[in-house]
Amino acid sequence: MLGYLLILLLIVPLTIQEYDNGERVYGELVISITKYPWMVSIRQNDDNGSRCSGIIIGNFYVLTAAHCVETGLPSTYSVYAGSVRFASGTKIEVDNIEVFGFYDGNMHDMALIKLKKAVSGIDGAAVIKIPDSVISFSAGGKMWTAGWGQGKPTSNTDILHEDEMKIVDDSICQNNFYGNYHAAFELCMQSTTMLRGVCKGDSGGGLYYQMNNMWYVVGIAIQIPKNADCHANNFPQKFLDITFQDYRQWITNCTENNYCSQPVKMNI
Repeated sequence: MLGYLLILLLIVPLTIQEYDNGERVYGELVISITKYPWMVSIRQNDDNGSRCSGIIIGNFYVLTAAHCVETGLPSTYSVYAGSVRFASGTKIEVDNIEVFGFYDGNMHDMALIKLKKAVSGIDGAAVIKIPDSVISFSAGGKMWTAGWGQGKPTSNTDILHEDEMKIVDDSICQNNFYGNYHAAFELCMQSTTMLRGVCKGDSGGGLYYQMNNMWYVVGIAIQIPKNADCHANNFPQKFLDITFQDYRQWITNCTENNYCSQPVKMNI
């Protein structure tokens, strides 16, 4: 996650505490926004209860899952930065939404939100970088994810949670998603701890990877398990691999060239 930014990662050690729902610990760990200053919450303005996460990848840009913003109407959504609480912190209006051209309701689930206000100057908010080249990930490699999804199968939590994830063999996702898994541009992940992992409401959140003492975003939480499977049997989860060449090029075109030209075909 970030060339210009990573000074921020030298920041203060954070206090981590477990989220206790009164019955037992479900989901992940409650963390401070200083660890994930690039995380934002995305809320529909009609307050229908839907929620998603997003990742600040530029001063005016947030990366998320396409299914989080499928209406495509900027006025429908608001982005909140600089807080561990959902729909809290600094509210930023949306200027435009661009959905990746090959998104078909299932594959290539990625969108960019252009903000009306720059994130620079917002307390607790910062940019994270995408790696400049494709990274070959091997099974067992560790990464982190975070989001505002369900802390247990029946309720959402308004506190940002994190979880350590590990890469698992592609065959595990092939089997659990009934063939609806694409190793060329998706990552198969699993929580390193039983009864934890992403759940409904975590869509659009990032998969974070540390390399040479710097943090990068390498994936987007896309297809989330059904509620009953979120924390059961360590169900695998899919992330879109945004180090994939076509994805990186599209993001660069949108954020640096200010023109979201769509690829004519996918290089798969």
